[in-house]
Amino acid sequence: MNAVPQAPVRLTARFEGHVQGIGFRYTAIEIAERLDVTAGYVMNLMNGDVELVAEGPEATLREFLAQIQRSHLGRYILRMDQQWSPARGGFAGFDMRFTEK
Repeated sequence: MNAVPQAPVRLTARFEGHVQGIGFRYTAIEIAERLDVTAGYVMNLMNGDVELVAEGPEATLREFLAQIQRSHLGRYILRMDQQWSPARGGFAGFDMRFTEK
C-alpha cells in the first residue's frame, strides 16, 4: 500500500531561557538543513526569547524540535511553547531573521 501524503503543517515555537547569544539560530539552521526543512525562519525576539516558524510534514517538524532539544541548546531552554496549524506557504527557504515584524 502506498502511504497517502499528509498536508504540510506550520509549527510556531517560542523558546524561553538563556537562548540568545549561544548560537541558537545557527544551530537551528544546521538542523533544518540536515532534516530538509526548507520553509520558515528562526529569529531572536526583543524580550530575549527565540521564535521558530517552520512548515513541512508534521513528523519532520517534530523531529526538528527533538533534535533542537537534544543538541547543546537543550540545556539553555527553560520552556518551549508550540502551536500547530495548517501550512500557509509564503517562505522562500528556511533562514534567519534579524528583526521582529
